Amino acid sequence: MSVQLRPPVPEMEIRRLDLEEYHRLIEMGFFASDERVELIEGVLHSMSPKGPRHAAILSHLLRVFITTLGERAEVRAQDPITIPPSNSEPEPDLTLASPREGGYLDRHPLPQEVLLVVEIADSSLAEDGGVKLRVYAAAGIEDYWIINLADDQVEVHRGPVEVAHDRVVYRQRTLHMAGDTISPLHFPDCSVDVASLLRPS
Repeated sequence: MSVQLRPPVPEMEIRRLDLEEYHRLIEMGFFASDERVELIEGVLHSMSPKGPRHAAILSHLLRVFITTLGERAEVRAQDPITIPPSNSEPEPDLTLASPREGGYLDRHPLPQEVLLVVEIADSSLAEDGGVKLRVYAAAGIEDYWIINLADDQVEVHRGPVEVAHDRVVYRQRTLHMAGDTISPLHFPDCSVDVASLLRPS
């Protein structure tokens, strides 16, 4: 008896959103008020809820940067940055952006205005070290920190460089543990104690 093999099922094409469509959905009230999503490479990603440690670290880091930097940078918490080339609008846990006359009332910061991006990674570690790392590098964001709660360390990624056509990676990745201090690339005078960052009192 001959067996009829079914033809392979073609892969489904994902319908991606561009930024204009995403913004239109927000303006229409498409998302529930308590629904946390972000657009990454044209795809909607659900954002994980924050645990107590995540929230404490973010509060601590906000205090450090606001106190130390004053008006030298816009310190933003869980607010979008707009990355037009990749149709992305991630909402990092913390962003330092260049001060801008009138602030950012009319739009979110663009990559060239972003001085530092910080993601606090627990259940989101695979995404923060994967697709977001790729998107931030491709956008030319020079300084990206991943506060890795699973391994009690901070990953600092710097120096985006094109290694192939349409492929950009960070050429420098350093790991920092308790006992180390780190500073944003653009603010070397702003030292952050890694131990207090991983487990703020």
